[in-house]
Amino acid sequence: MMDVVQEPVYGFYCRLTSEWDIPPIRVDLPAFCLGSVDDVADYCYATSFWSGIPLPIVRADEEVKVSRRFIGDVYSEIVSRVGRETGDVSPLAPYWGEGEWMAG
Repeated sequence: MMDVVQEPVYGFYCRLTSEWDIPPIRVDLPAFCLGSVDDVADYCYATSFWSGIPLPIVRADEEVKVSRRFIGDVYSEIVSRVGRETGDVSPLAPYWGEGEWMAG
C-alpha cells in the first residue's frame, strides 16, 4: 500500500525558455519542501536544455505510454464539462502541438 503525504501542496510556474510559443511549466511542491523552492527552480532551469522542459520530465514522458483513445476520452469529457459550465470551450483549443493525437 502506498503512503500518502498529508501536506498541503503549493505550486509555481517557470518559464524556462525565451520562446513565447513554449508555455511555462508548473512545479508542485509539498509544504515541507517550501524551503527548497529556489533549489528546485534552479534545477529546472539547469536541466531544461532544448525545449524549456527539465530533462527528468522529458525522460519520464518518454517512458509513459498513454493511448490516443484515453487522451481523446479525457479531452471530450473536459470539453463537455467546460461547455456546460461556462458556455465557452475556446480556451481548450489544442495548443503547442497537442492536436496530433486528435488526427488519428
